[in-house]
Amino acid sequence: LDLSEQEILDTYKNRWYIELFFKWLKQHIKIDHLFSESPIGIWNQLFIALITFGLLEIMRLLREPNREIWQFLKTIRQYLMDSWEEVQKEFNRKRKFSKGRQKIPDKRSKVMNFGFESAIVSPISKEHYTRK
Repeated sequence: LDLSEQEILDTYKNRWYIELFFKWLKQHIKIDHLFSESPIGIWNQLFIALITFGLLEIMRLLREPNREIWQFLKTIRQYLMDSWEEVQKEFNRKRKFSKGRQKIPDKRSKVMNFGFESAIVSPISKEHYTRK
């Protein structure tokens, strides 16, 4: 009760930044479970995750600077149990920038047929079935 309004606002603001940081850790670095309950164990896990993320970002900038970090991480996860030569083959592979199979537009004018060349059948009424 002895805190001023500004100190309460600053505390809440800092708490919000901490929540955003943990949200970023969960979404992007995939830390959704803490393996320890002690502060030292939590700090160790966070430092290891951030160092790993930093090293992967450096590797991405050296290898594939045009690729997004999340695409790069997906490739690393795909080849996690393979040799480093396989990973390098994937990174050095020529990329196709195709839009897929393209449909050739039909330049002929389309004839609109409004039923002049087909027979018009009148609908059968209810009386047709009741008279029989």
